Amino acid sequence: MNEPAGSTVMVDSSGNGNNGSLHNVTAGAAGHSGTAYKFGGPKVKSYGEVPDSPSLNPGAAAINIALRLNTQSLSTSGDYDLVRKGAYPGQEYKVELLQSGGINCEVLGTSAHVIVHGGSGLNNGKWHQIQCVSNSAGVQLLIDGAVAGSSAKVAGSISNTSPVEIGRTREVTGTRAGSTRSRSPLADSQRLHVEAMP
Repeated sequence: MNEPAGSTVMVDSSGNGNNGSLHNVTAGAAGHSGTAYKFGGPKVKSYGEVPDSPSLNPGAAAINIALRLNTQSLSTSGDYDLVRKGAYPGQEYKVELLQSGGINCEVLGTSAHVIVHGGSGLNNGKWHQIQCVSNSAGVQLLIDGAVAGSSAKVAGSISNTSPVEIGRTREVTGTRAGSTRSRSPLADSQRLHVEAMP
C-alpha cells in the first residue's frame, strides 16, 4: 500500500501479480510505516478490489491475513469488512471491524464455519495491528501482537471465484441463522487507514 497519491492501481509486492484497482480511495496517506489508503466514508463507494486468482484461494493451506488500521469511527448499521474474499453461505475468509470496536476473524471452509472475535475500543485513533490466522491447528486472532481470540476448529479447504475486497462500501443484505444482517464495510472511513504489514 505504498502507492503514491493519485494512484488507482494497487500493486502486489508479493511477486504473485495480484494487482488490483482502487475506487474512490486516497493512496499515499500517512501510514504507520510508509503510506496507507484512506477510504471515503459511508456515503462513498470506496474500496479496493483484487481479481480472483489461484494464489488467493488457499485450498487446505494456511491463511495469514495481516493489516494495520486506524479509525475513530464505527458503523451504526452492520459491520465493516476490512478484507474479504467470498460470501456467506459459500466458502469465504474475512476480517471485519464490529460495531463494538472489536474484530471478527471469520473463515468458512469445507469442514467448518469458524468465527473468532476479540478486542474492543479499536476506534481510538491509534494504529492497531490485526492478524487473522487459519491453519491445521484452528483459527487465531491477534491484535497488537497479543492473542485476542482462538478456536481449535479447523475450517478446512477454502476456494471461491470472488475477488478480494478491501473496504467494500456497498450495502449487502443477507440471511444468517434466520436473521437479516446488513454488511457495510469500513467505518467513517475518512478516518480509517488500512495498510499491509511490512
